[in-house]
Amino acid sequence: MDVDRIVPCHGPLSGKKDLREMKEYLALFDSKAKDLAKKSQDADAIAEQLLKVLPRRSMADWMVGYNVKCRYLGKK
Repeated sequence: MDVDRIVPCHGPLSGKKDLREMKEYLALFDSKAKDLAKKSQDADAIAEQLLKVLPRRSMADWMVGYNVKCRYLGKK
């Protein structure tokens, strides 16, 4: 997106740097979660491992386990 600012539904006004950092965070999350889900189906254990390697985004930490369950351990 070629924009200067993003007004999220909550949180502070965001710019291109924030979008770039979020894109990097999501790519890392996806890559690591896929690898970990191949070895385990324990969402809490996967979330614990992810939180060791992901950049700290304190307000989103509680969502890691939920996202693992929904995206990587969902019904197949």
